[in-house]
Amino acid sequence: MIRLLIPKATTTFHLRENKSSPFEFGKWACGAVGAQGLFHNPGDRGADGGVDGIIPFYTSPSVPGSSKDDIEKTFAVVQVKGGKVTPDSVKALSTTVRESGGKCGVMVCFEKYMNTVENNREKLYVEDWETGKYNFIQGLSVEDLIKGKMPKIPSARFAA
Repeated sequence: MIRLLIPKATTTFHLRENKSSPFEFGKWACGAVGAQGLFHNPGDRGADGGVDGIIPFYTSPSVPGSSKDDIEKTFAVVQVKGGKVTPDSVKALSTTVRESGGKCGVMVCFEKYMNTVENNREKLYVEDWETGKYNFIQGLSVEDLIKGKMPKIPSARFAA
């Protein structure tokens, strides 16, 4: 897994002011969460179908009749928004996750839009033996990402 890291001195101000290359911002955000390309390389220009990257992982569903040995490889869809997040963009991520066959979705955006993500995401949960319950659609702020916070999904360490 390739992980792009930014210097500790970098602030969200620097990211916001880097308007010359929004695609570099998308590449950084995808790399910071460990995302890989699905339909294109993370952060590439062009129509991406709502997918900036994916985070592959293995899951062992915690549902009646399953055991810890029932393991499947799946992925989380990553959508990066460097600007305004609308209710429609959050709902579109849910649709993209379902259509692409993913297990969950992660919306990376600035902190000031996190309420939009939280208020408009479907209130569905996915459950796994390792991780427990986690949101079907998760919001992750750039500010939290800089602090090292990661999406709550099952371990991706062997899924690459």
